[in-house]
Amino acid sequence: MFISCSFILTIIEAIGGYLIEFIFDITFWDYTNCKFNIGKYIALEMSIIWGLSSIVLIYYIEPLLDKIISKIPKYFTYVLIILFIIDVISTLFIKSKIANIAILHQILFAL
Repeated sequence: MFISCSFILTIIEAIGGYLIEFIFDITFWDYTNCKFNIGKYIALEMSIIWGLSSIVLIYYIEPLLDKIISKIPKYFTYVLIILFIIDVISTLFIKSKIANIAILHQILFAL
């Protein structure tokens, strides 16, 4: 479990680092100063931390969360889902109106 979690999370971290750098041209973390690094986004030290964190999460925190979550009433879950859907729809609507206003502004002031 430790090795598979370490490997999977290290790969996700590397992919995330390269994507962030490619898309935003920003480097949020850099492991070149670590002793056992492979490039900027992979280091043995961090892989060990990912593995240990996963074990703690899986064997200690997750059982506690299961107990807490099982006590939440179903209707409350449905209310939160409905609120989330309303939020997504309203956000998309507002974003589209802002985009339309920006396009209109460009058209009007381009003349």
